[in-house]
Amino acid sequence: MTYICIDTSDNITSLTLAENGEPIRFLSYEGPYHVERVASLAAEIVSASGIQMKDLDFISVVVGPGGFSGLRVGVTFASVLATALSLPVVELSALELRALSVQERWDYLIVVEDGKRKEVFFGIFRADGVRPVLVSEGHDKPENLNVLVSTQLSDLLDSSKVVVVTGGGLNKYRDIFAFGPAFHLNEDVRLGQSAKTLAYLSYVEFCEGRIKDPKNVTIKYLRDADARANYVMMREPKAGSVVEA
Repeated sequence: MTYICIDTSDNITSLTLAENGEPIRFLSYEGPYHVERVASLAAEIVSASGIQMKDLDFISVVVGPGGFSGLRVGVTFASVLATALSLPVVELSALELRALSVQERWDYLIVVEDGKRKEVFFGIFRADGVRPVLVSEGHDKPENLNVLVSTQLSDLLDSSKVVVVTGGGLNKYRDIFAFGPAFHLNEDVRLGQSAKTLAYLSYVEFCEGRIKDPKNVTIKYLRDADARANYVMMREPKAGSVVEA
């Protein structure tokens, strides 16, 4: 089973060519210009590995959460490529990929990624064998996670539980994520997902039948795009403000 994994969820455009759960080749470009890089990286990674596009069995793509423009580029490219090759698509969660990348032992894991607008995207996972179980996910102001944990997820405050907080959101909000003595922060906040994790999760999802028609692949952004929020703010101004027609 040979496939390409596409990740444009942050400021790194990365592609992994994999076979049966193991990466064969990995290429990436760091920068915001996903649309200018993803097609050339796909062509390069296939030709450098001595195979052709027709040899692929499926395409996987990270559908979010993450930067909306980057996600649209990755999802659109994956859908177009899969349609042209008559292949299914596997959707991947950026939050679960981060959870699978943490090597240390934990009972609960909180993944926090910078969501802009002074918010974070978050995913809370419970350890359960090889694959973590998603307990809760969403977007909110980082300080509001304290309320969520204390009111709805009190098991995380059990001092006998090992709770790890990880993700790019620690770069901005490190001081906020100290909910209790059982919590500690994972220092690995590198951007992009590891090729090994991408290859593994893509293969598991495919083998378990969680595939999509390329025309039905959707972005998992967890909230409206920034353009929508700006539009609403413009159309519904605060009292006393003026909006020109």
